[in-house]
Amino acid sequence: MFTSREEAGHLLSEELRKRQKAVDVVLGIPRGGVLVAAEIARKLGINCSPLVIKKLGVPGNPELAIGAVSKNSVYLDEKLIQKLRISDDFLHQEIQVKQIECRQRERQLTKYRPTLKQKRVALTDDGVATGATFKVAVEMVKRAQPATLILAIPVVPADIVDSIRQLAKDCIILAAPAEFTAVSQFYLDFHEVDDREVKRVLQTVQK
Repeated sequence: MFTSREEAGHLLSEELRKRQKAVDVVLGIPRGGVLVAAEIARKLGINCSPLVIKKLGVPGNPELAIGAVSKNSVYLDEKLIQKLRISDDFLHQEIQVKQIECRQRERQLTKYRPTLKQKRVALTDDGVATGATFKVAVEMVKRAQPATLILAIPVVPADIVDSIRQLAKDCIILAAPAEFTAVSQFYLDFHEVDDREVKRVLQTVQK
């Protein structure tokens, strides 16, 4: 159990230090992941940047990810989509809406986005539930041709740990519980983060 996203970031920074992993910039997936990334950046004295991804939710349960998108990438959990009998019409509309939201948020946060080419990059979020969002994020970062990529995640369900570790050579996971309902159950403070808080936090760690 983490007291807050900031504590999760602090613990990840300690683990990066212990493993002697050099990092130039840490990327956080908005919104909650930016708070984790910002704390890592503060502790290590490095740059912090948001990486804009939106999960694709399901009717009546927007927090359950059946996929994820960036402004120009789409990842779909085909097995879950079939299991839940998600219609093509809903899926098409959800992708369009979420990609528009990604483009809008990217325009708002552009000034916080450094170049990643040949940089040593760490990627984080406040937790991973299905892995859909994180897979799109990793794909986006790899396209930018970083020198190295380290995944640094506070909590991941035990049954998808192997699939997450396969996404990058270096992967730090602090907790992998067998019983997992939602990321929020592993935080005492898991308040809803809005764009104003994201911008405020990013301003405090700009180098």
